[in-house]
Formats: sequence, C-alpha cells, structure tokens
Amino acid sequence: MGEEITIGPNAKFYKEVEYWHSDGEIDFKDALVNTQAQFNEDLEADESQLSLTSFGTNSLKLWGIYILSAFLAILFLHALFRNTFSSAAEGLEGKWLKSFGFGLIYLIGIPLAVIIALLIAIGIPISLFITTIFIFSLLFGHYIAALMLVYYFKHKKEKKWGFWSVTLLALLCTILLRLFTMIPWAGILLSVVVLAITYGALTLNAIRSKKELVKI
Repeated sequence: MGEEITIGPNAKFYKEVEYWHSDGEIDFKDALVNTQAQFNEDLEADESQLSLTSFGTNSLKLWGIYILSAFLAILFLHALFRNTFSSAAEGLEGKWLKSFGFGLIYLIGIPLAVIIALLIAIGIPISLFITTIFIFSLLFGHYIAALMLVYYFKHKKEKKWGFWSVTLLALLCTILLRLFTMIPWAGILLSVVVLAITYGALTLNAIRSKKELVKI
C-alpha cells in the first residue's frame, strides 16, 4: 500500500496479493505467477495511519538529534566565550535599539562587503574568510542568541547561575526559539530581530573593549 508503487520488470508474486494504490488499480503484467492481485480500498486507512505513525516517529528522532547537537554546540560556545557573553549581555541593558541597528548593519553589510571584495582580485581570499565567518554566525545564531538571552536575565535579575545552569537554560531557550521560528513569516521576522540584537550587542561589546584597551 502506498502513494507510489512500482512493479519492477523482474518482480514475481507467487501468492495472492492485496494492495492499495493512490491512482487505483495497477497492471501487474507478467509479475503474477499462477495467482491474482486484488485492489483493496480498506488498506487506504491503514496506509494513512502508518504514514502518520512514521511521521511522528521520524519527527521525534529529528528533534532528539537537534536537541543533542544544540546542547553540544552551546556547551562548546559557552566554554570558549562565556566571558564575552557575560560582558555583552551587561552592555545590552538600555541599548536594545542601538544593538538592533548595529546588528542589521552586520547582517546586511557583511554580504555587501563580500560582494565588493569578490569584485577585487586581491579581495577574494578575504571574502572567502568573511563568508565562512558569516555562515558560521548564521548557523549557530540561535545558540549564541540563547546564551546572550540567559546571561542578560542573569545580570538583570542578579541570579547566581553557574556554568551548567546557564548552559541548560540556553538549551531550553534554543528549543523555544526553534519552535517560534517555525511559524511562517512571523518566525523569520523573529529570527532576524533576535540575530540582529545578538550580533549588535556583541559588536558594541567588541568596540567598547577596544576603546578600553586603547585607553590603557
């Protein structure tokens, strides 16, 4: 039973066949050997139930893989850049719009810079490097945004969350962001806003750190 059934040229059936096909009856030609095939409409309900069950099982497996990979990515990013996230989250308070503006410049400006660099022969290696960094920032954007969000609330509410608490809360935020971004149109808009604020805050933190270094 199925939406698509193909009887191969070497297929042979030696016992009675019951089947259901979305397009109706199938010509088995010489595949039936001293037997017959019967189209059974009752199998359509079984096929639908089987498809629904398979879809649910596959969805659970995919979510399991996603959650595990997200946890490992967040753990890796948190271990390497925990101080950066903490500092950027502290500087985010009261600068949401400014961070959003700088983030939009990042999301729009980087692709434009890559295009311009590609037009210059000497800029090709630089453009490839920038493109790699940009793609990395998009692929891991939700994980980075989740860590920023958790650190912001930690600073805002003066919570004493440790390394593992922040990591697990960031994983929860990542799952919620993933669910929200699955909403058509609104999800894409939310993703752009979240990524813009995140990378804007990180950019402002980098500028602030550079200024402090120059003063020293």
